Amino acid sequence: MNDYIIIVKVALVLLAFMIVLRLFRAAFKRQVIYEYQVGLLYKSGKFDRQLEPGSHWINPFFDTVQTVDARATTTVIGAQEVISSDNIGLKLSISARYRVADAVKYTHEHASSFTELYSLIQIALRNAAASTGAEAFIEKRKDLGAVLLAEVKDAAEALGIEVQSVDIKDVMYPAEIRKIYSEVVRAQKEGQAALERARGEQAALRSLANAARMLENNPALMNLRILQSLSTKAADGTSPNIVLGLSQGLFPLETGGSKALSVDQK
Repeated sequence: MNDYIIIVKVALVLLAFMIVLRLFRAAFKRQVIYEYQVGLLYKSGKFDRQLEPGSHWINPFFDTVQTVDARATTTVIGAQEVISSDNIGLKLSISARYRVADAVKYTHEHASSFTELYSLIQIALRNAAASTGAEAFIEKRKDLGAVLLAEVKDAAEALGIEVQSVDIKDVMYPAEIRKIYSEVVRAQKEGQAALERARGEQAALRSLANAARMLENNPALMNLRILQSLSTKAADGTSPNIVLGLSQGLFPLETGGSKALSVDQK
């Protein structure tokens, strides 16, 4: 009899424990906040506090947790048409890297903080284009990125966003402007090529003039050059023909003048 009573008591205790466990599970929920996230706890719709990474128990009937990704991300804002200071239409794309620095501001201040950031970058880009010529966009792309970053950084902090970098990725000119620039570059390259050819011809003529002066002032050098030519064979293996002009005193002719003697080396 005593054993039966003990078994009944143990069973009742286990049943009570299971009921309490089920009630606890129904009343509380385990919420995990990952390392790269920030949790915002709301009690009955009102913001209560910010949850750090880790495991938290909440009441699902009254508590709500919203997580915000705090990792840095890069977005490309493309097809932005702006007018430069010299009234040339340009199409630009921008790369912006940012992260959520204040999850409360990011969530509470605006319905879409990213849309606000997008608008800030667009306005900063138009302001920079209005004070910069079209050609300067190619030469000063890195500097313009720093200007855009300085202009949007403070306003983005009010949205809870930390903008880490802003870079101009691509710059596209209108088709007619690209054609003009290509013609200018081609003309410059053709002028450089003509200048290099003229310099080469000038150097060759200078070398020939120096050689002529050396031969004129050194007759023995001329004889050595002739002997060198006589001892050199052509590419096909034949020997060269050397024609020497001889005076009339050695070979008198009836008609006067000079006679040419052909020396053929065998």
